[in-house]
Amino acid sequence: MDKVNTIIAKEKGREDSFWYSGLIATMGKYRLYAEGDICVEFPDGNYEKDYRAVEHAEEIDFDDSDLHKLDWINNNWFEVGWVDYKGNIEFDLGVVEYNYDDAIEMLKQYYKGEIK
Repeated sequence: MDKVNTIIAKEKGREDSFWYSGLIATMGKYRLYAEGDICVEFPDGNYEKDYRAVEHAEEIDFDDSDLHKLDWINNNWFEVGWVDYKGNIEFDLGVVEYNYDDAIEMLKQYYKGEIK
């Protein structure tokens, strides 16, 4: 059995998809991505998007336990894509996770054929 090839490791206290973007891990032909746009308002009144939101959260030492303090306008998620016979990445829209460990388990389920 193939092993999960981790591209971006989980950070302690930061399991929510908010902290991640792009390719996270691979397993066989399957790819785990953090996808979607982020837009939040911080308690200090700052509106931030995408990587700027993550950078601002890091600057003020936020972790998962602080994310409830944000006013969410848009959030991102984890989803699995796979390489098709033409070499393109395909996605199964609608099957998503928001927690890093759950997303890795989802990747394994795709690899084992438990999610099709």
